[in-house]
Amino acid sequence: MSCHNRENSSRFKRAYNLVTELWNRSHPRLPVLQEWQEKGVFIDSLSATGQVWLFLHLHLPKKTTVDLVEFTEGARIATEANLRAMNSAAFPEFLAGKKNSSSDVADRLQQYTTPAYYNQMALRVKKNYLQRNFYVECEELIVEKAQLAGVGYRRLTEKQYEDLVAFKKPPAKRFSDATIEHLQLYLDVSTVEVLNVVRLDGKTNYVQNENVYRVVFESRVTDPEEVDWRIENMFIIEQKAVQRP
Repeated sequence: MSCHNRENSSRFKRAYNLVTELWNRSHPRLPVLQEWQEKGVFIDSLSATGQVWLFLHLHLPKKTTVDLVEFTEGARIATEANLRAMNSAAFPEFLAGKKNSSSDVADRLQQYTTPAYYNQMALRVKKNYLQRNFYVECEELIVEKAQLAGVGYRRLTEKQYEDLVAFKKPPAKRFSDATIEHLQLYLDVSTVEVLNVVRLDGKTNYVQNENVYRVVFESRVTDPEEVDWRIENMFIIEQKAVQRP
């Protein structure tokens, strides 16, 4: 057998083993897929085929399973905590080094976010406060729903993982010694927000928006014990201004 044929045969065996393992992990949990569909954990625009595709991707980790109902509820809580913290007077005052300011909000935010995302968000809030002379304060916030829009699975080295969460540096290539299984879950989170845009000269603008955020959560998933979901990125994909009563 030529080297080319042996290489093709080896690739086929690896692919076959992967598909077999994936089927063995996912098939017993097919009733869970129906439960997820009934509870609306997938985005409304996703087809049945797309839902099955995401379901299979969630079973790529060899040891860790994801309960989407539980996860989406946790995602709602984390997103709300993130929005309330960044839209507060206490956070920019702490970042600006104001006298008697407290680190409580910053400490709470860092529990829910990767270092890279926290630093990016903190820089934006600090610039608004110090250079553009305003901050945003949350008067009322309702998180209406959180739904799964996508799943990303990959294997990383320890260095690649640290670079990803600390600096948002994407892995440039795959290495044979990549032992960390990593998941990214992409959620669409719908909110209704009543906000006060407070200018440091004393003027305040009042706004009410209906927003949809794309929130990306990440975690190691090699072993269930090391799972720790954190927000890796978050940005608005839909926004509608609502007339305040």
